Amino acid sequence: MLEVGELHFKMETLEGHPEAGEITFSIEPAEHFEDALHFEIRSLARSRDGVVAVTYDRLGVGKKAQEMTWVKFCERVCEFGGGEAIGEVQVRTLYEDDLDARTKAEAQAQ
Repeated sequence: MLEVGELHFKMETLEGHPEAGEITFSIEPAEHFEDALHFEIRSLARSRDGVVAVTYDRLGVGKKAQEMTWVKFCERVCEFGGGEAIGEVQVRTLYEDDLDARTKAEAQAQ
């Protein structure tokens, strides 16, 4: 465990995991919805090696399997908490190039 807060916790991937990085689970009040919560999983990771990179990025097999796992996990968190989902689980993937461009755009806007 890297960090624990009142509304979040952050972990590091284990040795031997297909990806290397950090993952944060957080919850906060949902914008525009009274008495609703927003649950988010944010992962910052890179492929462990070239084989993982090919199956994840190029073939899409790993990405699709991981996406399905996280969607199911989010649905179960909602169910366990006794809540009701507002819409579908949303999955968004940003790549390092996307983040670099976003950081540059934000710096120019300031």
